[in-house]
Amino acid sequence: MISPEIQSQLGAALPNALDRFEEIADRLGGRPLFVCLDYDGTLTPIVSDPMDAYLSTETRASIRRLASVWPVAIVSGRALNDVRELVGLDQIHYAGSHGYEIRSPSGEEFNLDDAWAYYPLIDSAERALRNALSSIPGASVERKKFALAAHYRNVPDGLADRVSEAVGGVSRDHPGLRRSSGKKIHEFRPEIDWDKGKAVRRIQKLIDSDSRGSIPVYIGDDTTDEDAFAEIQSDGIGVLVRDEDSSETAAAYALDSTDQVREFLDQLAEMGDE
Repeated sequence: MISPEIQSQLGAALPNALDRFEEIADRLGGRPLFVCLDYDGTLTPIVSDPMDAYLSTETRASIRRLASVWPVAIVSGRALNDVRELVGLDQIHYAGSHGYEIRSPSGEEFNLDDAWAYYPLIDSAERALRNALSSIPGASVERKKFALAAHYRNVPDGLADRVSEAVGGVSRDHPGLRRSSGKKIHEFRPEIDWDKGKAVRRIQKLIDSDSRGSIPVYIGDDTTDEDAFAEIQSDGIGVLVRDEDSSETAAAYALDSTDQVREFLDQLAEMGDE
């Protein structure tokens, strides 16, 4: 069993996963992997407009190669169909809307049944949020199937507090939705005990036919990825894609750019080829 230190650490203090790859390989002990990847900020750099976050040809090739030796899942806050279209690979699992929507390579889809009851509430919150942000330049609203996001990366610095106030008002009027914040984003999700970590376990259960059990490796960059880092901390490996804003994390290692993520994926694929 993987036995990392079960504690949060400052992201800046984490060892680089590329520098410690031999150590990681030793911890894996030759067992099969299950590799999970966030999308924005992990596979692609954060950009001003989320619609411009295109996957590079090189990174897509790295994911394709990795998926030829290990099961792979993209676990994103984006809507399922959105992230599937951006990645464009059929041989991997996808989890959209922070795991409320899951699709297997065979086309089988899973939606968390309890989330459907919140659909009208998310519709209501979307209308309220669009209205509340309509007068703030640069603010935008992204609707997902079971989640809602307010982006403010393009909002002038002096107006960021207005976005937070507007989001707070919508949150107070929709108590059945859980509010969270990330990198220049506020999000609403159903108040259900479900997150990216639980989505990882759901997919792992679908793919794990090996009697030894697979070891989950999760790579992500934002606050919602912490649920997955915490979930796999005792039996897997969490890798944070850090930046200057990274704070405490349950990840064990770090990478410093999307280019390093691609290099790390290539090394994992090479290990599977051996």
